Amino acid sequence: GASATDTLHVTVHGLGADDGPLFINKAPTLAAIPSQQFNSDATIRLLLDRYAADDAPKEQLAWSALATPEEIVRIEIDSLGAATLSAVQPGRAEVIFTATDAGGLKASTRVELVILPPLSEKPTGDFNDNWRVDYEDFFQLIDAMGLTPLHPDWEPTLDLDFDGRISIDDFFIFADSFNAHNTGR
Repeated sequence: GASATDTLHVTVHGLGADDGPLFINKAPTLAAIPSQQFNSDATIRLLLDRYAADDAPKEQLAWSALATPEEIVRIEIDSLGAATLSAVQPGRAEVIFTATDAGGLKASTRVELVILPPLSEKPTGDFNDNWRVDYEDFFQLIDAMGLTPLHPDWEPTLDLDFDGRISIDDFFIFADSFNAHNTGR
């Protein structure tokens, strides 16, 4: 058999000791953003750069956001990396913020949002005035079942259908409100 040998010389310019260190782009990193809770008549502002680290200036990061479900919150991100979250309606949503560096490398973080009813509307079934419909309210309603205005423990706020008695009808109204405020509907 025949064989052949050849020599190939490769020269790379610009990587000498006098040319400085070689820059290798690394993906940005994002810290967890704490859960956010606010009322549906409110707007909050998150400074996203506070949660980011990158090997290039953070001002060069391009930000995007995706909310699920979309109908709960509207999100706008300005050129400085500040996200304005405007509540559209009460409920729960998850927002994924993504930072993309100049080299196209990405990192994402998730934040949970809880949008409460507007302060002007106390939720139906919030008997203890904590702006939530929770188990404390449930037990207060159950303890009052069967009461009428003639009873010394009568509490008119528990009569959700305004018929002068605490009954199963009030429970069903409460259950609908409890479900709506605790499942994100």
